[in-house]
Amino acid sequence: MYFLAEPDHDQRIRALIHGVSLLLLPTAPLASLITTADPRLALIGAVALGLLTIYCLRSRHSFLSEYILATALVGQAILLVAVFAGHPWQLDMHMVFFVLLAIVALLGRTGPLIWAGSMMVLHHVGLTLMFPAVVFGGEDLAINLLRSGLHAGVILLETTVLVCALQTHSQTLEQVDLEARRADDRAKRAAEAEADATATRGRTALILQGFQRTFDQVSRRRRGSRQDTAAPSARDDALSREFDEMIASLRDTLEDTRGVIGSFSAEGLGLPQALSELARLTDLQDNVVSEMTVAAREIAQDLAICMAEAEKYAPRERRKVPRCNMQENARQIRDIAEVIQDIALLADLLALITEAEATEAQNATVTEAAAAARTLSRQTADSALDIQHVIEAASRFAISAPEMKDKLDRALDAIGQQTRDVRSLTVPLRDALEQRMMREQQRAAQMPDVFLEGEALDDWLRSA
Repeated sequence: MYFLAEPDHDQRIRALIHGVSLLLLPTAPLASLITTADPRLALIGAVALGLLTIYCLRSRHSFLSEYILATALVGQAILLVAVFAGHPWQLDMHMVFFVLLAIVALLGRTGPLIWAGSMMVLHHVGLTLMFPAVVFGGEDLAINLLRSGLHAGVILLETTVLVCALQTHSQTLEQVDLEARRADDRAKRAAEAEADATATRGRTALILQGFQRTFDQVSRRRRGSRQDTAAPSARDDALSREFDEMIASLRDTLEDTRGVIGSFSAEGLGLPQALSELARLTDLQDNVVSEMTVAAREIAQDLAICMAEAEKYAPRERRKVPRCNMQENARQIRDIAEVIQDIALLADLLALITEAEATEAQNATVTEAAAAARTLSRQTADSALDIQHVIEAASRFAISAPEMKDKLDRALDAIGQQTRDVRSLTVPLRDALEQRMMREQQRAAQMPDVFLEGEALDDWLRSA
């Protein structure tokens, strides 16, 4: 069984069909006054059909009510044709069958439609054989049978076409409903992803604040230790633990961000949201890198002093320089480089999503900016990897302390410039797009409720 429309609309259709059925009830008794039919029989038939219609009104939710309503409608057509028996209009009354069959189709179910078509075919064939006068008049039986066959064939054809139309319409409604549910699911997942992204950004801001406080403490103690000795102490276990906790927390946040971006890639964000998320991430990247580069330079300075002190010892004793922990310094710089690299790779991924959305939206400006942001993000990731290689070489004393400092400073300078360039590409575009969308919303809110024409429309456009 296939329904034509939603329940509220379906109820209106049923009310219309019931109304048509009730309006047709007086037709046969009134027509009997201008024909040779007995008005009493016509009235009895109309009353019986009216009772069936009223029953359908009282039990509209019953499964059989639709079949009974279809029976009442077809019965009215049969009664009307019988009342016009012997009248010149009798053959014309057969047109009512086709009209009522279309009305039954409005119920939206193939079962009552097939039932109504079958009743019409049985009426034409059966009554033509038993009571031919109430179908086509008193003409030759063979001619009446041929005519009945023609009418039955047309009714079967109309029934088949209407059944196919109902099935096609039902499949279309099911597809529309499926797409609506999918759209709701996508919207819900997008809202959840946005909530996750907001929580991740808040968590990242707190972690950065904590990292800044921890680094300030480390810097003050290192500066204090340098006043006492040329070889600064890097063995402050408490500060090392705080540093490690900040790095671990930041990595967890980046992992959360990676999951959020993964959900973005699975769902169509649309250009405004994709660009907004890219701008937020590049803004975060700029803040993180600015803090991390300062920390890396401070730690690298300690590492350079340790390396210079270690050069006074034999190669086998360099790793045991008193009051120096080169391994800890090197590890912290590698951790910083890895965090910068992870953020750059995330920015590259989100820039790829933004580029795809901009291409689909045919926005060449954002497409070019996203492509440039991808290039810069990959360069940042490569520079972070270069830092790890430099620190690895320094740990093996493959390069000197000045050389290590020079290469590290150049890599950090490149990273800082690249992140600033990425931010300068994305944030202004995001702000411009948001301002344009805000203007469009304000313009839509100011749209008049009535249609304007001529000079009134020109005046409104100029004011908007």
